[in-house]
Amino acid sequence: MKKIRMICIPAFLLLAGCGHDIPDPEVKPKKDAIHFSIPTTATVQASLSDTEKDGLDVRYIVKGNKVFVECKVKDYSFREDSKGKVGKIVVEMNGVMKEYASAAFVMEGLKPGKHAIVLSVIDVASKTPKYKKSFQVMIKE
Repeated sequence: MKKIRMICIPAFLLLAGCGHDIPDPEVKPKKDAIHFSIPTTATVQASLSDTEKDGLDVRYIVKGNKVFVECKVKDYSFREDSKGKVGKIVVEMNGVMKEYASAAFVMEGLKPGKHAIVLSVIDVASKTPKYKKSFQVMIKE
């Protein structure tokens, strides 16, 4: 009986102490955020994780004529209601620029061939670029 108390009382205190301090998720869903999934039957042409110590981690997957991109940016959020620094992503590809307000997005309708992509994280408040990465993708016919 004494052993049961010695096990149950600390376990109860541990569970009771952690029950009310549940952390909020870091990323909350946003109405206009882009959500995508890759079908499990599809074959992936190429993927890459480009990690450096500069605060920007870019991962992408090429599938057909689409490029699925996910960015992790140090010290920046892409949510407008964030209390910290707010950023946006500007992608330049083949001379065309497009802005994204989400850390994950899909570039669709790419023509076959090699495409140079330059991805920049812009601070929304100061309108200055903070991080920049460039990579190339090859779209097969």
